[in-house]
Amino acid sequence: MQIIPFPKPGGPCSDGAARDNKAAEAGLLPRPTAQRPNLALVSSNGREIDLHLGEAIRTLVYGPREDGVLCLLGIQDAPEPGGGSRRWEELAASLHDCFALLAVSAGESPKRILAERGISLLLAEGEIGPLVRLLYGRGKQEKP
Repeated sequence: MQIIPFPKPGGPCSDGAARDNKAAEAGLLPRPTAQRPNLALVSSNGREIDLHLGEAIRTLVYGPREDGVLCLLGIQDAPEPGGGSRRWEELAASLHDCFALLAVSAGESPKRILAERGISLLLAEGEIGPLVRLLYGRGKQEKP
């Protein structure tokens, strides 16, 4: 399991230092907020983060239920490929309540557009549950 935050120029990750789960401990990973309590990711099978963002036909949205338990809140269709920047603008709008989006890889245009809209794009691959719990700071508690 690995999460790689995209570095901000001159930021604490610009030297690639946050290439493992110590990034969470160092406070380098984004966290949920009251305005953006949810987390989106792309997956071909619903068990692992295993897609390049450009290949995704849907996003899975995780977050806390009213009782605080982390779970899959919904599945959203992703905008159709081939729309250029418009595709990423539409994706950002559909994920307005998400603090981050996880994908195995992504191009420069979606990285920039999502960041401008307040959504951190993180490179990650592996099982969904542990990655979701890591970003919510919950270690190995309940399974989403």
